[in-house]
Amino acid sequence: MFHVIDDQPHIHEFVSSVLDSIGYESICFSCPAEYLSYLSSPEFQKPLAVITDITMPIMNGYGLINQISELNPNLKFVVMTGEPHIHSPYKHKACMYLSKPFKPEKLMQIVHTIVLCESSAPSCEHECGEVADKKDFSITNWRCPKVCTTCDDGC
Repeated sequence: MFHVIDDQPHIHEFVSSVLDSIGYESICFSCPAEYLSYLSSPEFQKPLAVITDITMPIMNGYGLINQISELNPNLKFVVMTGEPHIHSPYKHKACMYLSKPFKPEKLMQIVHTIVLCESSAPSCEHECGEVADKKDFSITNWRCPKVCTTCDDGC
């Protein structure tokens, strides 16, 4: 299961339909406040990852990621935005980065990588950075915090 947060219904419906087409359930939320409320509710179901937009009213996605990670540090995050150059001290908390507009195949590739990471534990062989649009987001010298720290190649 994935959680999708985007203030534009057509976007979270699109993401949800792509996830459904490859066999994954999703729960969609239209704003950060709605998701934070769900996160602390008894109905909360841990997702494989939280897929969130960045530019939203009241709270942006990076602020949301920071708040979520304080409450649940083991969640993985996928950032999707049409404005990848937004600066934030929390930008490096995401596992994957997806520039809008994107093709369904790119989202499918990201989902596959997240699932692989979840099923076999993070490793240098399938680090998220190989799939994500990190260059679009001006992210360099970043390693997923979930990646092993004992690899010989400096992971």
